Amino acid sequence: MLKKIFSKKYRSIPILVMLVVILGLLGMKLFHQWQKQSQPPIAIMIATDMHLLAKEYTGDFFYEPSAAFDGKLTHYSNEYFDAFLAEVLEQKPNLLILSGDLTLNGDVKSHEEMAKKLDAVQNAGVQVLVIPGNHDVGSSSYDYSTKPEPTLTESLFANSFGECYENFGLKQALSRDSASCSYIYEVSPYLRIIMLDTNTSVKGQVHPDTLTWLEAELRSAKLAGADVISVSHQNLHIHSPLLYFTYQFYNADELYELYEKYDVAVNISGHIHVQSIVQDKIPEIAVGSLAVPDSNYGKIVYNGKTIDYSTHSTDVEDYAKSQNWTNPDLLNYKEYCRTYFEGVAKAQTYNAFSESSLSQAEIELLAETYSKINSAYFSGNPIVEKEFETGLALWREQTDSFILRYIESMIVESQTDNRSITIRLN
Repeated sequence: MLKKIFSKKYRSIPILVMLVVILGLLGMKLFHQWQKQSQPPIAIMIATDMHLLAKEYTGDFFYEPSAAFDGKLTHYSNEYFDAFLAEVLEQKPNLLILSGDLTLNGDVKSHEEMAKKLDAVQNAGVQVLVIPGNHDVGSSSYDYSTKPEPTLTESLFANSFGECYENFGLKQALSRDSASCSYIYEVSPYLRIIMLDTNTSVKGQVHPDTLTWLEAELRSAKLAGADVISVSHQNLHIHSPLLYFTYQFYNADELYELYEKYDVAVNISGHIHVQSIVQDKIPEIAVGSLAVPDSNYGKIVYNGKTIDYSTHSTDVEDYAKSQNWTNPDLLNYKEYCRTYFEGVAKAQTYNAFSESSLSQAEIELLAETYSKINSAYFSGNPIVEKEFETGLALWREQTDSFILRYIESMIVESQTDNRSITIRLN
């Protein structure tokens, strides 16, 4: 009888213990969530594709050939970058992130100038994090100030990037990858940032050893209950059906699978120079280049509940006035850089139709339409078809034109908001 009472009395103990454990774990999770959401907001500024060129390499004879293709304003790279850094110092975010193509073509002198500028920011109390872009290491670099033609200069090799920029993330890293200059930076116990280098070991893809290291770090972050933001130079997603080869990682599928498995909140990239957002389970923000009109940069505010991203333009004109510059290009920078950028698109149109039967007025209409749409697209602004009705009708008659296909893709992609996004966290 006693044995029967005893067995009934203690039969429920394992269930009670299990309930206590479950309630305890639930309580710990809720407490962790409360702590995460009670922390002060974390502010991050992010810029990409600065394409800085040392002042002495521009000189009186500067001509940067690729600018005729993509409209970069590299001849004013020091000026627009200094204007941007002035805004960083004024706003004093917790972090400044630069996601690659720090320099035009990876020459040592330009890297030295970049590091000197970043030293001043970090000494003012803003932690700087950098990764290399495809232009930063192992490229052919030139002094463009020499006459009659540019001369080769010393380039930064891949194994020297980490030494040059050690103070800007690598030294402060929670973990460093041995196969590349990738690292994990812990912003707080609740937020970690992956700085993913895909250019010093194998250009354009994530090294297999880096993927192994990354999975271990993502597992660690998940166990710690930390949110993860990833930063890369190349793109995780295809942002345009005409701009993906060499722009998206060659092994993007492997990386995406890993990020999905461990709930990475967002990937932030650059490389395409376009301000573009892909909304997906793992969303991606491609920040527009500082080297094209508006000199766009991004702001992120993390508060434990959401990641809020917004696009902002560098006020080069205001900075020019504050520095008492007299160059009219810089004092009227918005108009100047847009005219310059649109001029490149117009030149491409004139070249494409140089032997066509169209009249000069028709070619000029095509050029004007393409240049305005292209300019809006790069800035991440919506493209309103009605505003270009006549020009688009003429373009759509040019059925075998690559530019037409590009225009149509830009119109489609501009229908979503490419300048801001709110990502809700688990």
